[in-house]
Amino acid sequence: MNLKGSKFLKLTLSWKHITRKTLVYCLFFFIVGNPLLLFSQYDSNFIGKGVPSLKSLEKKANAAFDGGDYYTAYNLFEKAVKIDGTKLSNLFRLAEAARNSRTFGLARDAYKLLLELDTINKFPFTKMRLAEMAINKGDTSTAENLLRELEVDSNVLANSELKKLLDRNLENLEFSLSNPQSGNPNVPLKLSINTEWAEINPIWRNGNLYYNTLAFPKEKDTVNPPRKYSKVLFTDLKTDSTTEWRKINIPDTSVAHITFTPDSNRIYFTICDYPKGDGNTTKAILDCQLYYRDKIPGTLDEWNSPIKLPANINQPNFTSTHPTYGLNNLEEPVLFFVTNRNALGKKGDMDIWYTKILDNTTFSNPINLGTPVNTAYNEITPFYHFPSKTLFFSSDGHESLGGYDIYKVRLTDTTEAIENLKQPYNSSSDDRYYSLSDEEDRSFFVTNRFSCNLENIDSVGCDDIYELKAPCRTNLVVLLFDEAKNDMGEHDPITNGRIQLEIGDATFEQEGNKFKYANVDTSIELLNIDAEAGGYFLKNIEESIQQCKNNEIKIFLCKKELHISIYKKEYNEATDSWNEIDDLLDGAIKIKHHSKDKDTSIYLTIL
Repeated sequence: MNLKGSKFLKLTLSWKHITRKTLVYCLFFFIVGNPLLLFSQYDSNFIGKGVPSLKSLEKKANAAFDGGDYYTAYNLFEKAVKIDGTKLSNLFRLAEAARNSRTFGLARDAYKLLLELDTINKFPFTKMRLAEMAINKGDTSTAENLLRELEVDSNVLANSELKKLLDRNLENLEFSLSNPQSGNPNVPLKLSINTEWAEINPIWRNGNLYYNTLAFPKEKDTVNPPRKYSKVLFTDLKTDSTTEWRKINIPDTSVAHITFTPDSNRIYFTICDYPKGDGNTTKAILDCQLYYRDKIPGTLDEWNSPIKLPANINQPNFTSTHPTYGLNNLEEPVLFFVTNRNALGKKGDMDIWYTKILDNTTFSNPINLGTPVNTAYNEITPFYHFPSKTLFFSSDGHESLGGYDIYKVRLTDTTEAIENLKQPYNSSSDDRYYSLSDEEDRSFFVTNRFSCNLENIDSVGCDDIYELKAPCRTNLVVLLFDEAKNDMGEHDPITNGRIQLEIGDATFEQEGNKFKYANVDTSIELLNIDAEAGGYFLKNIEESIQQCKNNEIKIFLCKKELHISIYKKEYNEATDSWNEIDDLLDGAIKIKHHSKDKDTSIYLTIL
């Protein structure tokens, strides 16, 4: 059966139309976890001039596929299927390679055609893949129909791997159905800094957004098309202009995944480069390792040379990437990173690990973060947020809306439950590289939820940076103090006090003399506050607060007991002055407050 002229072939894309976002995504996805950079050298450098034989195409395509070079494999299997469409194994591998290189339109068409032609169910994963892609597209109706069919398929139930995938996809479908589009008016904004290339790793620091663009060609490259490198850029987002961070970037080398220490005097990052090859596709393998650089004291932007982390962290033959500086559950300084060594899942899956930073130059042996964060699938792009002591990351192993979702967890002595950020941060597509400003007023993430608008409208996902500004938040802290100063000249805190005020649906927490209110109604500008405590007079004050700010109000209460001294004095005519004779009382007068029927009386009693 020859497929020439079929709908399937008409929907395929020329590689020339996808060498930007898709081709560059392959570099991104390597850094995420794939062992090979997915660059094709098809036209003349790879299979030679002229029309290749089917056997030759299959040999090279299978070698690329087995090595994880899905982009090259997809191009070659597409050629093989055009020559002979009766070999369903080529069609299946074409679909798998296209899916892994995110040419989604082609992958769906290939799976659908395979499902039609495979009458003996030789490729049982086909329907499962179509269901997964329907979930990722947000087509829950199609996904549910396919999964319900698989639920009663004896071949699926007898295959442990298929049954595992079925259960996982049913969980994700149920999660998607229970979390429909919320209509949240706070919609992520696609930043104008995005280009036709992939943008990743947005980090907001000191008034600038640092990020990577995978768009810079290797100079005088012998490979066609020239391979791409990543560079670090930054912008204040006030205009569309960006600046290359020349002090950090290295020529003909991919520098990516910048993370800062809290004092901004050290950065950790990855350096990725191509090893020397023999002229074939192995030349496209990327080698990524972890490094750090220290700022030279007394300078604004001068840095010492890159220092590679030791071999126990940059383990040979494994990927070490996605560093983020943070704290572990014991609040020890650590460097979280992603690697595929000894993963909880199958070989090649990515887990989040960490190494303790014992001093500036000494690091402990890496430790797998373990459950509940890591799963039998992939956990990537961690980001540690210091003010909230929260670790954000992406995973395709926890329940999700589809593909990679963004999650958060607080690493405490008893690590809290994993929380899915849901919409609008997550979607049915891949959502990764989440980061949050220290003030928690703006967050950034990378998503491919929209297509590149090429010949196939939904065939290629685009990796772009989006910003989501937090809703305006007004917070308030009221502190109670004794009006009188102690022997140290300070006001003692009052810890047994009570506060009454109208403040909307704000959350409340008391800590000693602090009364903390979060998410105060932003329409409130003037507060009427009653404050009281045992042994103190009630105090009522009016205070204005600033909207969308952190407000602090101090209230000083007066004790009901007043300590005084009473003296007897005698007039001296000679000196025309009063002489103190002796003490009548060195004690206290207690003022008792009594209120009844709105009539108030004050009683003084000498003790």
